[in-house]
Amino acid sequence: MKDGKANVSALSLSSNFLLKMLQLSTLKFLRNLKKNNNKPWFDSHRAEYDAAKADFEKFIQQLKNRSAQSQQSLFPQTITFNAADFALVLEMQQEIEALGFRIEVFGKNTILVNGVPGNISSRNERDLFEGLIEQFKINQAEISVPLGENLARALAKRASIKTGQVLIREEMKALIDQLFVCVSPNYSPDGRATFFIFDMSKIESYFNRP
Repeated sequence: MKDGKANVSALSLSSNFLLKMLQLSTLKFLRNLKKNNNKPWFDSHRAEYDAAKADFEKFIQQLKNRSAQSQQSLFPQTITFNAADFALVLEMQQEIEALGFRIEVFGKNTILVNGVPGNISSRNERDLFEGLIEQFKINQAEISVPLGENLARALAKRASIKTGQVLIREEMKALIDQLFVCVSPNYSPDGRATFFIFDMSKIESYFNRP
């Protein structure tokens, strides 16, 4: 804290995917801190700060160790690539595993996926990993960013909630909490707007046509 104010920007992260690695309670605290950045509020929420600080420090240590949490696959799947893509996977293996994947070579141009990032809902490991590599190549052709950021963007894109997917109320609220803790909540990793604000008069105009 400085002059009774906590440094919110120092706790902000640029990737929505990385924010998912934090506890929801930490994200809520950061969002509330941004709205109530004053000493009296901070003092009355010291316990929440201590919990968020511990969670954040654990997360930072994971990044330093390049070892994100991973969930073990019950049924590890093999994926066979063409020679070029297989070479690309091996070249990026350290960065891929830093996201939480656990992979190993399993024959000619083939890998075995033993685990996926722990913060991602259960899904087909094969589809997720193949999508990650395909999206990485698409990003590589369209934008110029460091390798690690490209992978994070690719995973965020491929692991995102799809159109038509039904969410319960708690999942919707968690999604909003995660979004607005981002440094740039207005846009997705591929530059698309994440939400639109409609003026009430504009909405009324749709219903008051002659």
